[in-house]
Amino acid sequence: MKFVVVTVERETDPSKQFNFRYPPEYDAQEIERAKRGPLVYGGGILVLDGEVEELLIRLQDSVADKLLKNPLCRELATQEEVDAWLAASPIIQRLPDEKVTDANRVALVNTRAVAGLPLSQDDLDVLNPDNLKAGVGRTEKTAEAIFKLPAKDPLVTGVEDAGIIAEK
Repeated sequence: MKFVVVTVERETDPSKQFNFRYPPEYDAQEIERAKRGPLVYGGGILVLDGEVEELLIRLQDSVADKLLKNPLCRELATQEEVDAWLAASPIIQRLPDEKVTDANRVALVNTRAVAGLPLSQDDLDVLNPDNLKAGVGRTEKTAEAIFKLPAKDPLVTGVEDAGIIAEK
């Protein structure tokens, strides 16, 4: 598995609001079959006409190698490089820092608070994103969390998600 950054250009077409021009090696159907995890656009709708946008994809080696023949594509070889790219991405940074992990528990604590009932320490822990209790938690903005990477870095070990040796 490889992480590939694809540079695409945004252009305005009179018949459409906008579209992206991808490198000729970018086959959307093949990418969809070979990708592992989401497609992460760097700037999204903030990119203006004629400007470039970057797209991060985790792909099987054979498909990644086809894309990497184009100078508009580059590989991020380590998880640290991927995390740095994600940290610089406006799309990722706009994700909320907290997320609801158990809506029922949060609703119960909210109901108690609205009713004027005293909140216990357990109730307050549910609303604390730094506490491990289900309720409210932190949003992880790393490659490991976004792409659900295995414990060992597949970029370095060459091991596929299922434990099969990656293509050479």
